[in-house]
This record gives sequence, C-alpha cells and structure tokens, in this order.
Amino acid sequence: MTDGFIVVSLNIVPNYNEMIAELQEELTRLVAERDKIGEQVEALIKAMNAIKVLALRDDSAQPISTPVMADDSGFTDKIRSLLKANPARSFTAVEVRDVLLEFDKYADAKVLLIHTHNTLKRLHKQSEVEEVAAGSDGRTSYRWKGINVGDAVISFLEVLQGKTLTGQITADLSKKE
Repeated sequence: MTDGFIVVSLNIVPNYNEMIAELQEELTRLVAERDKIGEQVEALIKAMNAIKVLALRDDSAQPISTPVMADDSGFTDKIRSLLKANPARSFTAVEVRDVLLEFDKYADAKVLLIHTHNTLKRLHKQSEVEEVAAGSDGRTSYRWKGINVGDAVISFLEVLQGKTLTGQITADLSKKE
C-alpha cells in the first residue's frame, strides 16, 4: 500500500472464463460417462433377470458351489455361506445337511439334520432366506434371499442423481420387452 492506494498486479488474476470452460468440459465428460454406466447397469440387470428365470426353471440341475468354510465358523454361518454361494438354487434341509457332512464325516447325520431344519426355519423367520414351495416330494426348500442387486443399484443411482430412476428404468425395460 502506497499513499493510501492498493496495488493490484493483473498478472496473477485468474482467467475465470478459462476456468469455467475447463469445468464445463469435465462436466460434459462425467455426464457422458454416467450415461454409459447407466446403459451398462441396465444391461446387467436384464442379464441377471434372464439368468434368474432360467435358474428357477430347474434348480436341481444346478451344480452346488461349495464355499470355503473355516473350521471355526459357526453352524449358522456355514449354512449362510452355502446358501449365499448358490443364490439361484434352493436347498432342502437334507441337501444342506449332506453338504455339511462333507466337511465333518464323523457328525451324526440325524442330529445334524435337526439342527439344519431349526437353523433354516430361524433364517426364514429373520427374512434371510426365502421358503420355496414344496416340490412333488413334499419337501420345503430354502433359497438365499439376500438383496435384489438390480434394486440396490437403482437405489444407489437414485441417491447419486437425487431423483427417482425406478419408474423411468422400469418403463424403459417394459418398452423394450
């Protein structure tokens, strides 16, 4: 400050027009990327729904994916792991018991079956598994309920965008079908 005057050097004043142009370019790039991701999400949801329909037709033909189960895992956690590893397949209590017997050859099959029944019923009451209608043999089976991935993705995108996509995507999907 000299004699009450403020000296401003115009060499260091930012170019606001240039900054706005750069930010606009970045915004345009991100919007295009978001649209591309939205299309990929839509395609994944369609693929998942198509595979789910095929899997539900005859899940007894589905191979059983045996998860890695730690020896110190609790009984309920072992059942959860098995069902989570096979989300498209339903299991009867006997089938779950048989898989668990592979890990412990010396377990009493009858006692293990009782524990399996009780655990599956409890998981059903806790809404972790869904009860599938009894087949021709009259046995009730259970499938991991988990979360519908498509719904979770749509909800996440809605939060990101601050608006509702569910109706729009559902309408778009029904038009294409």
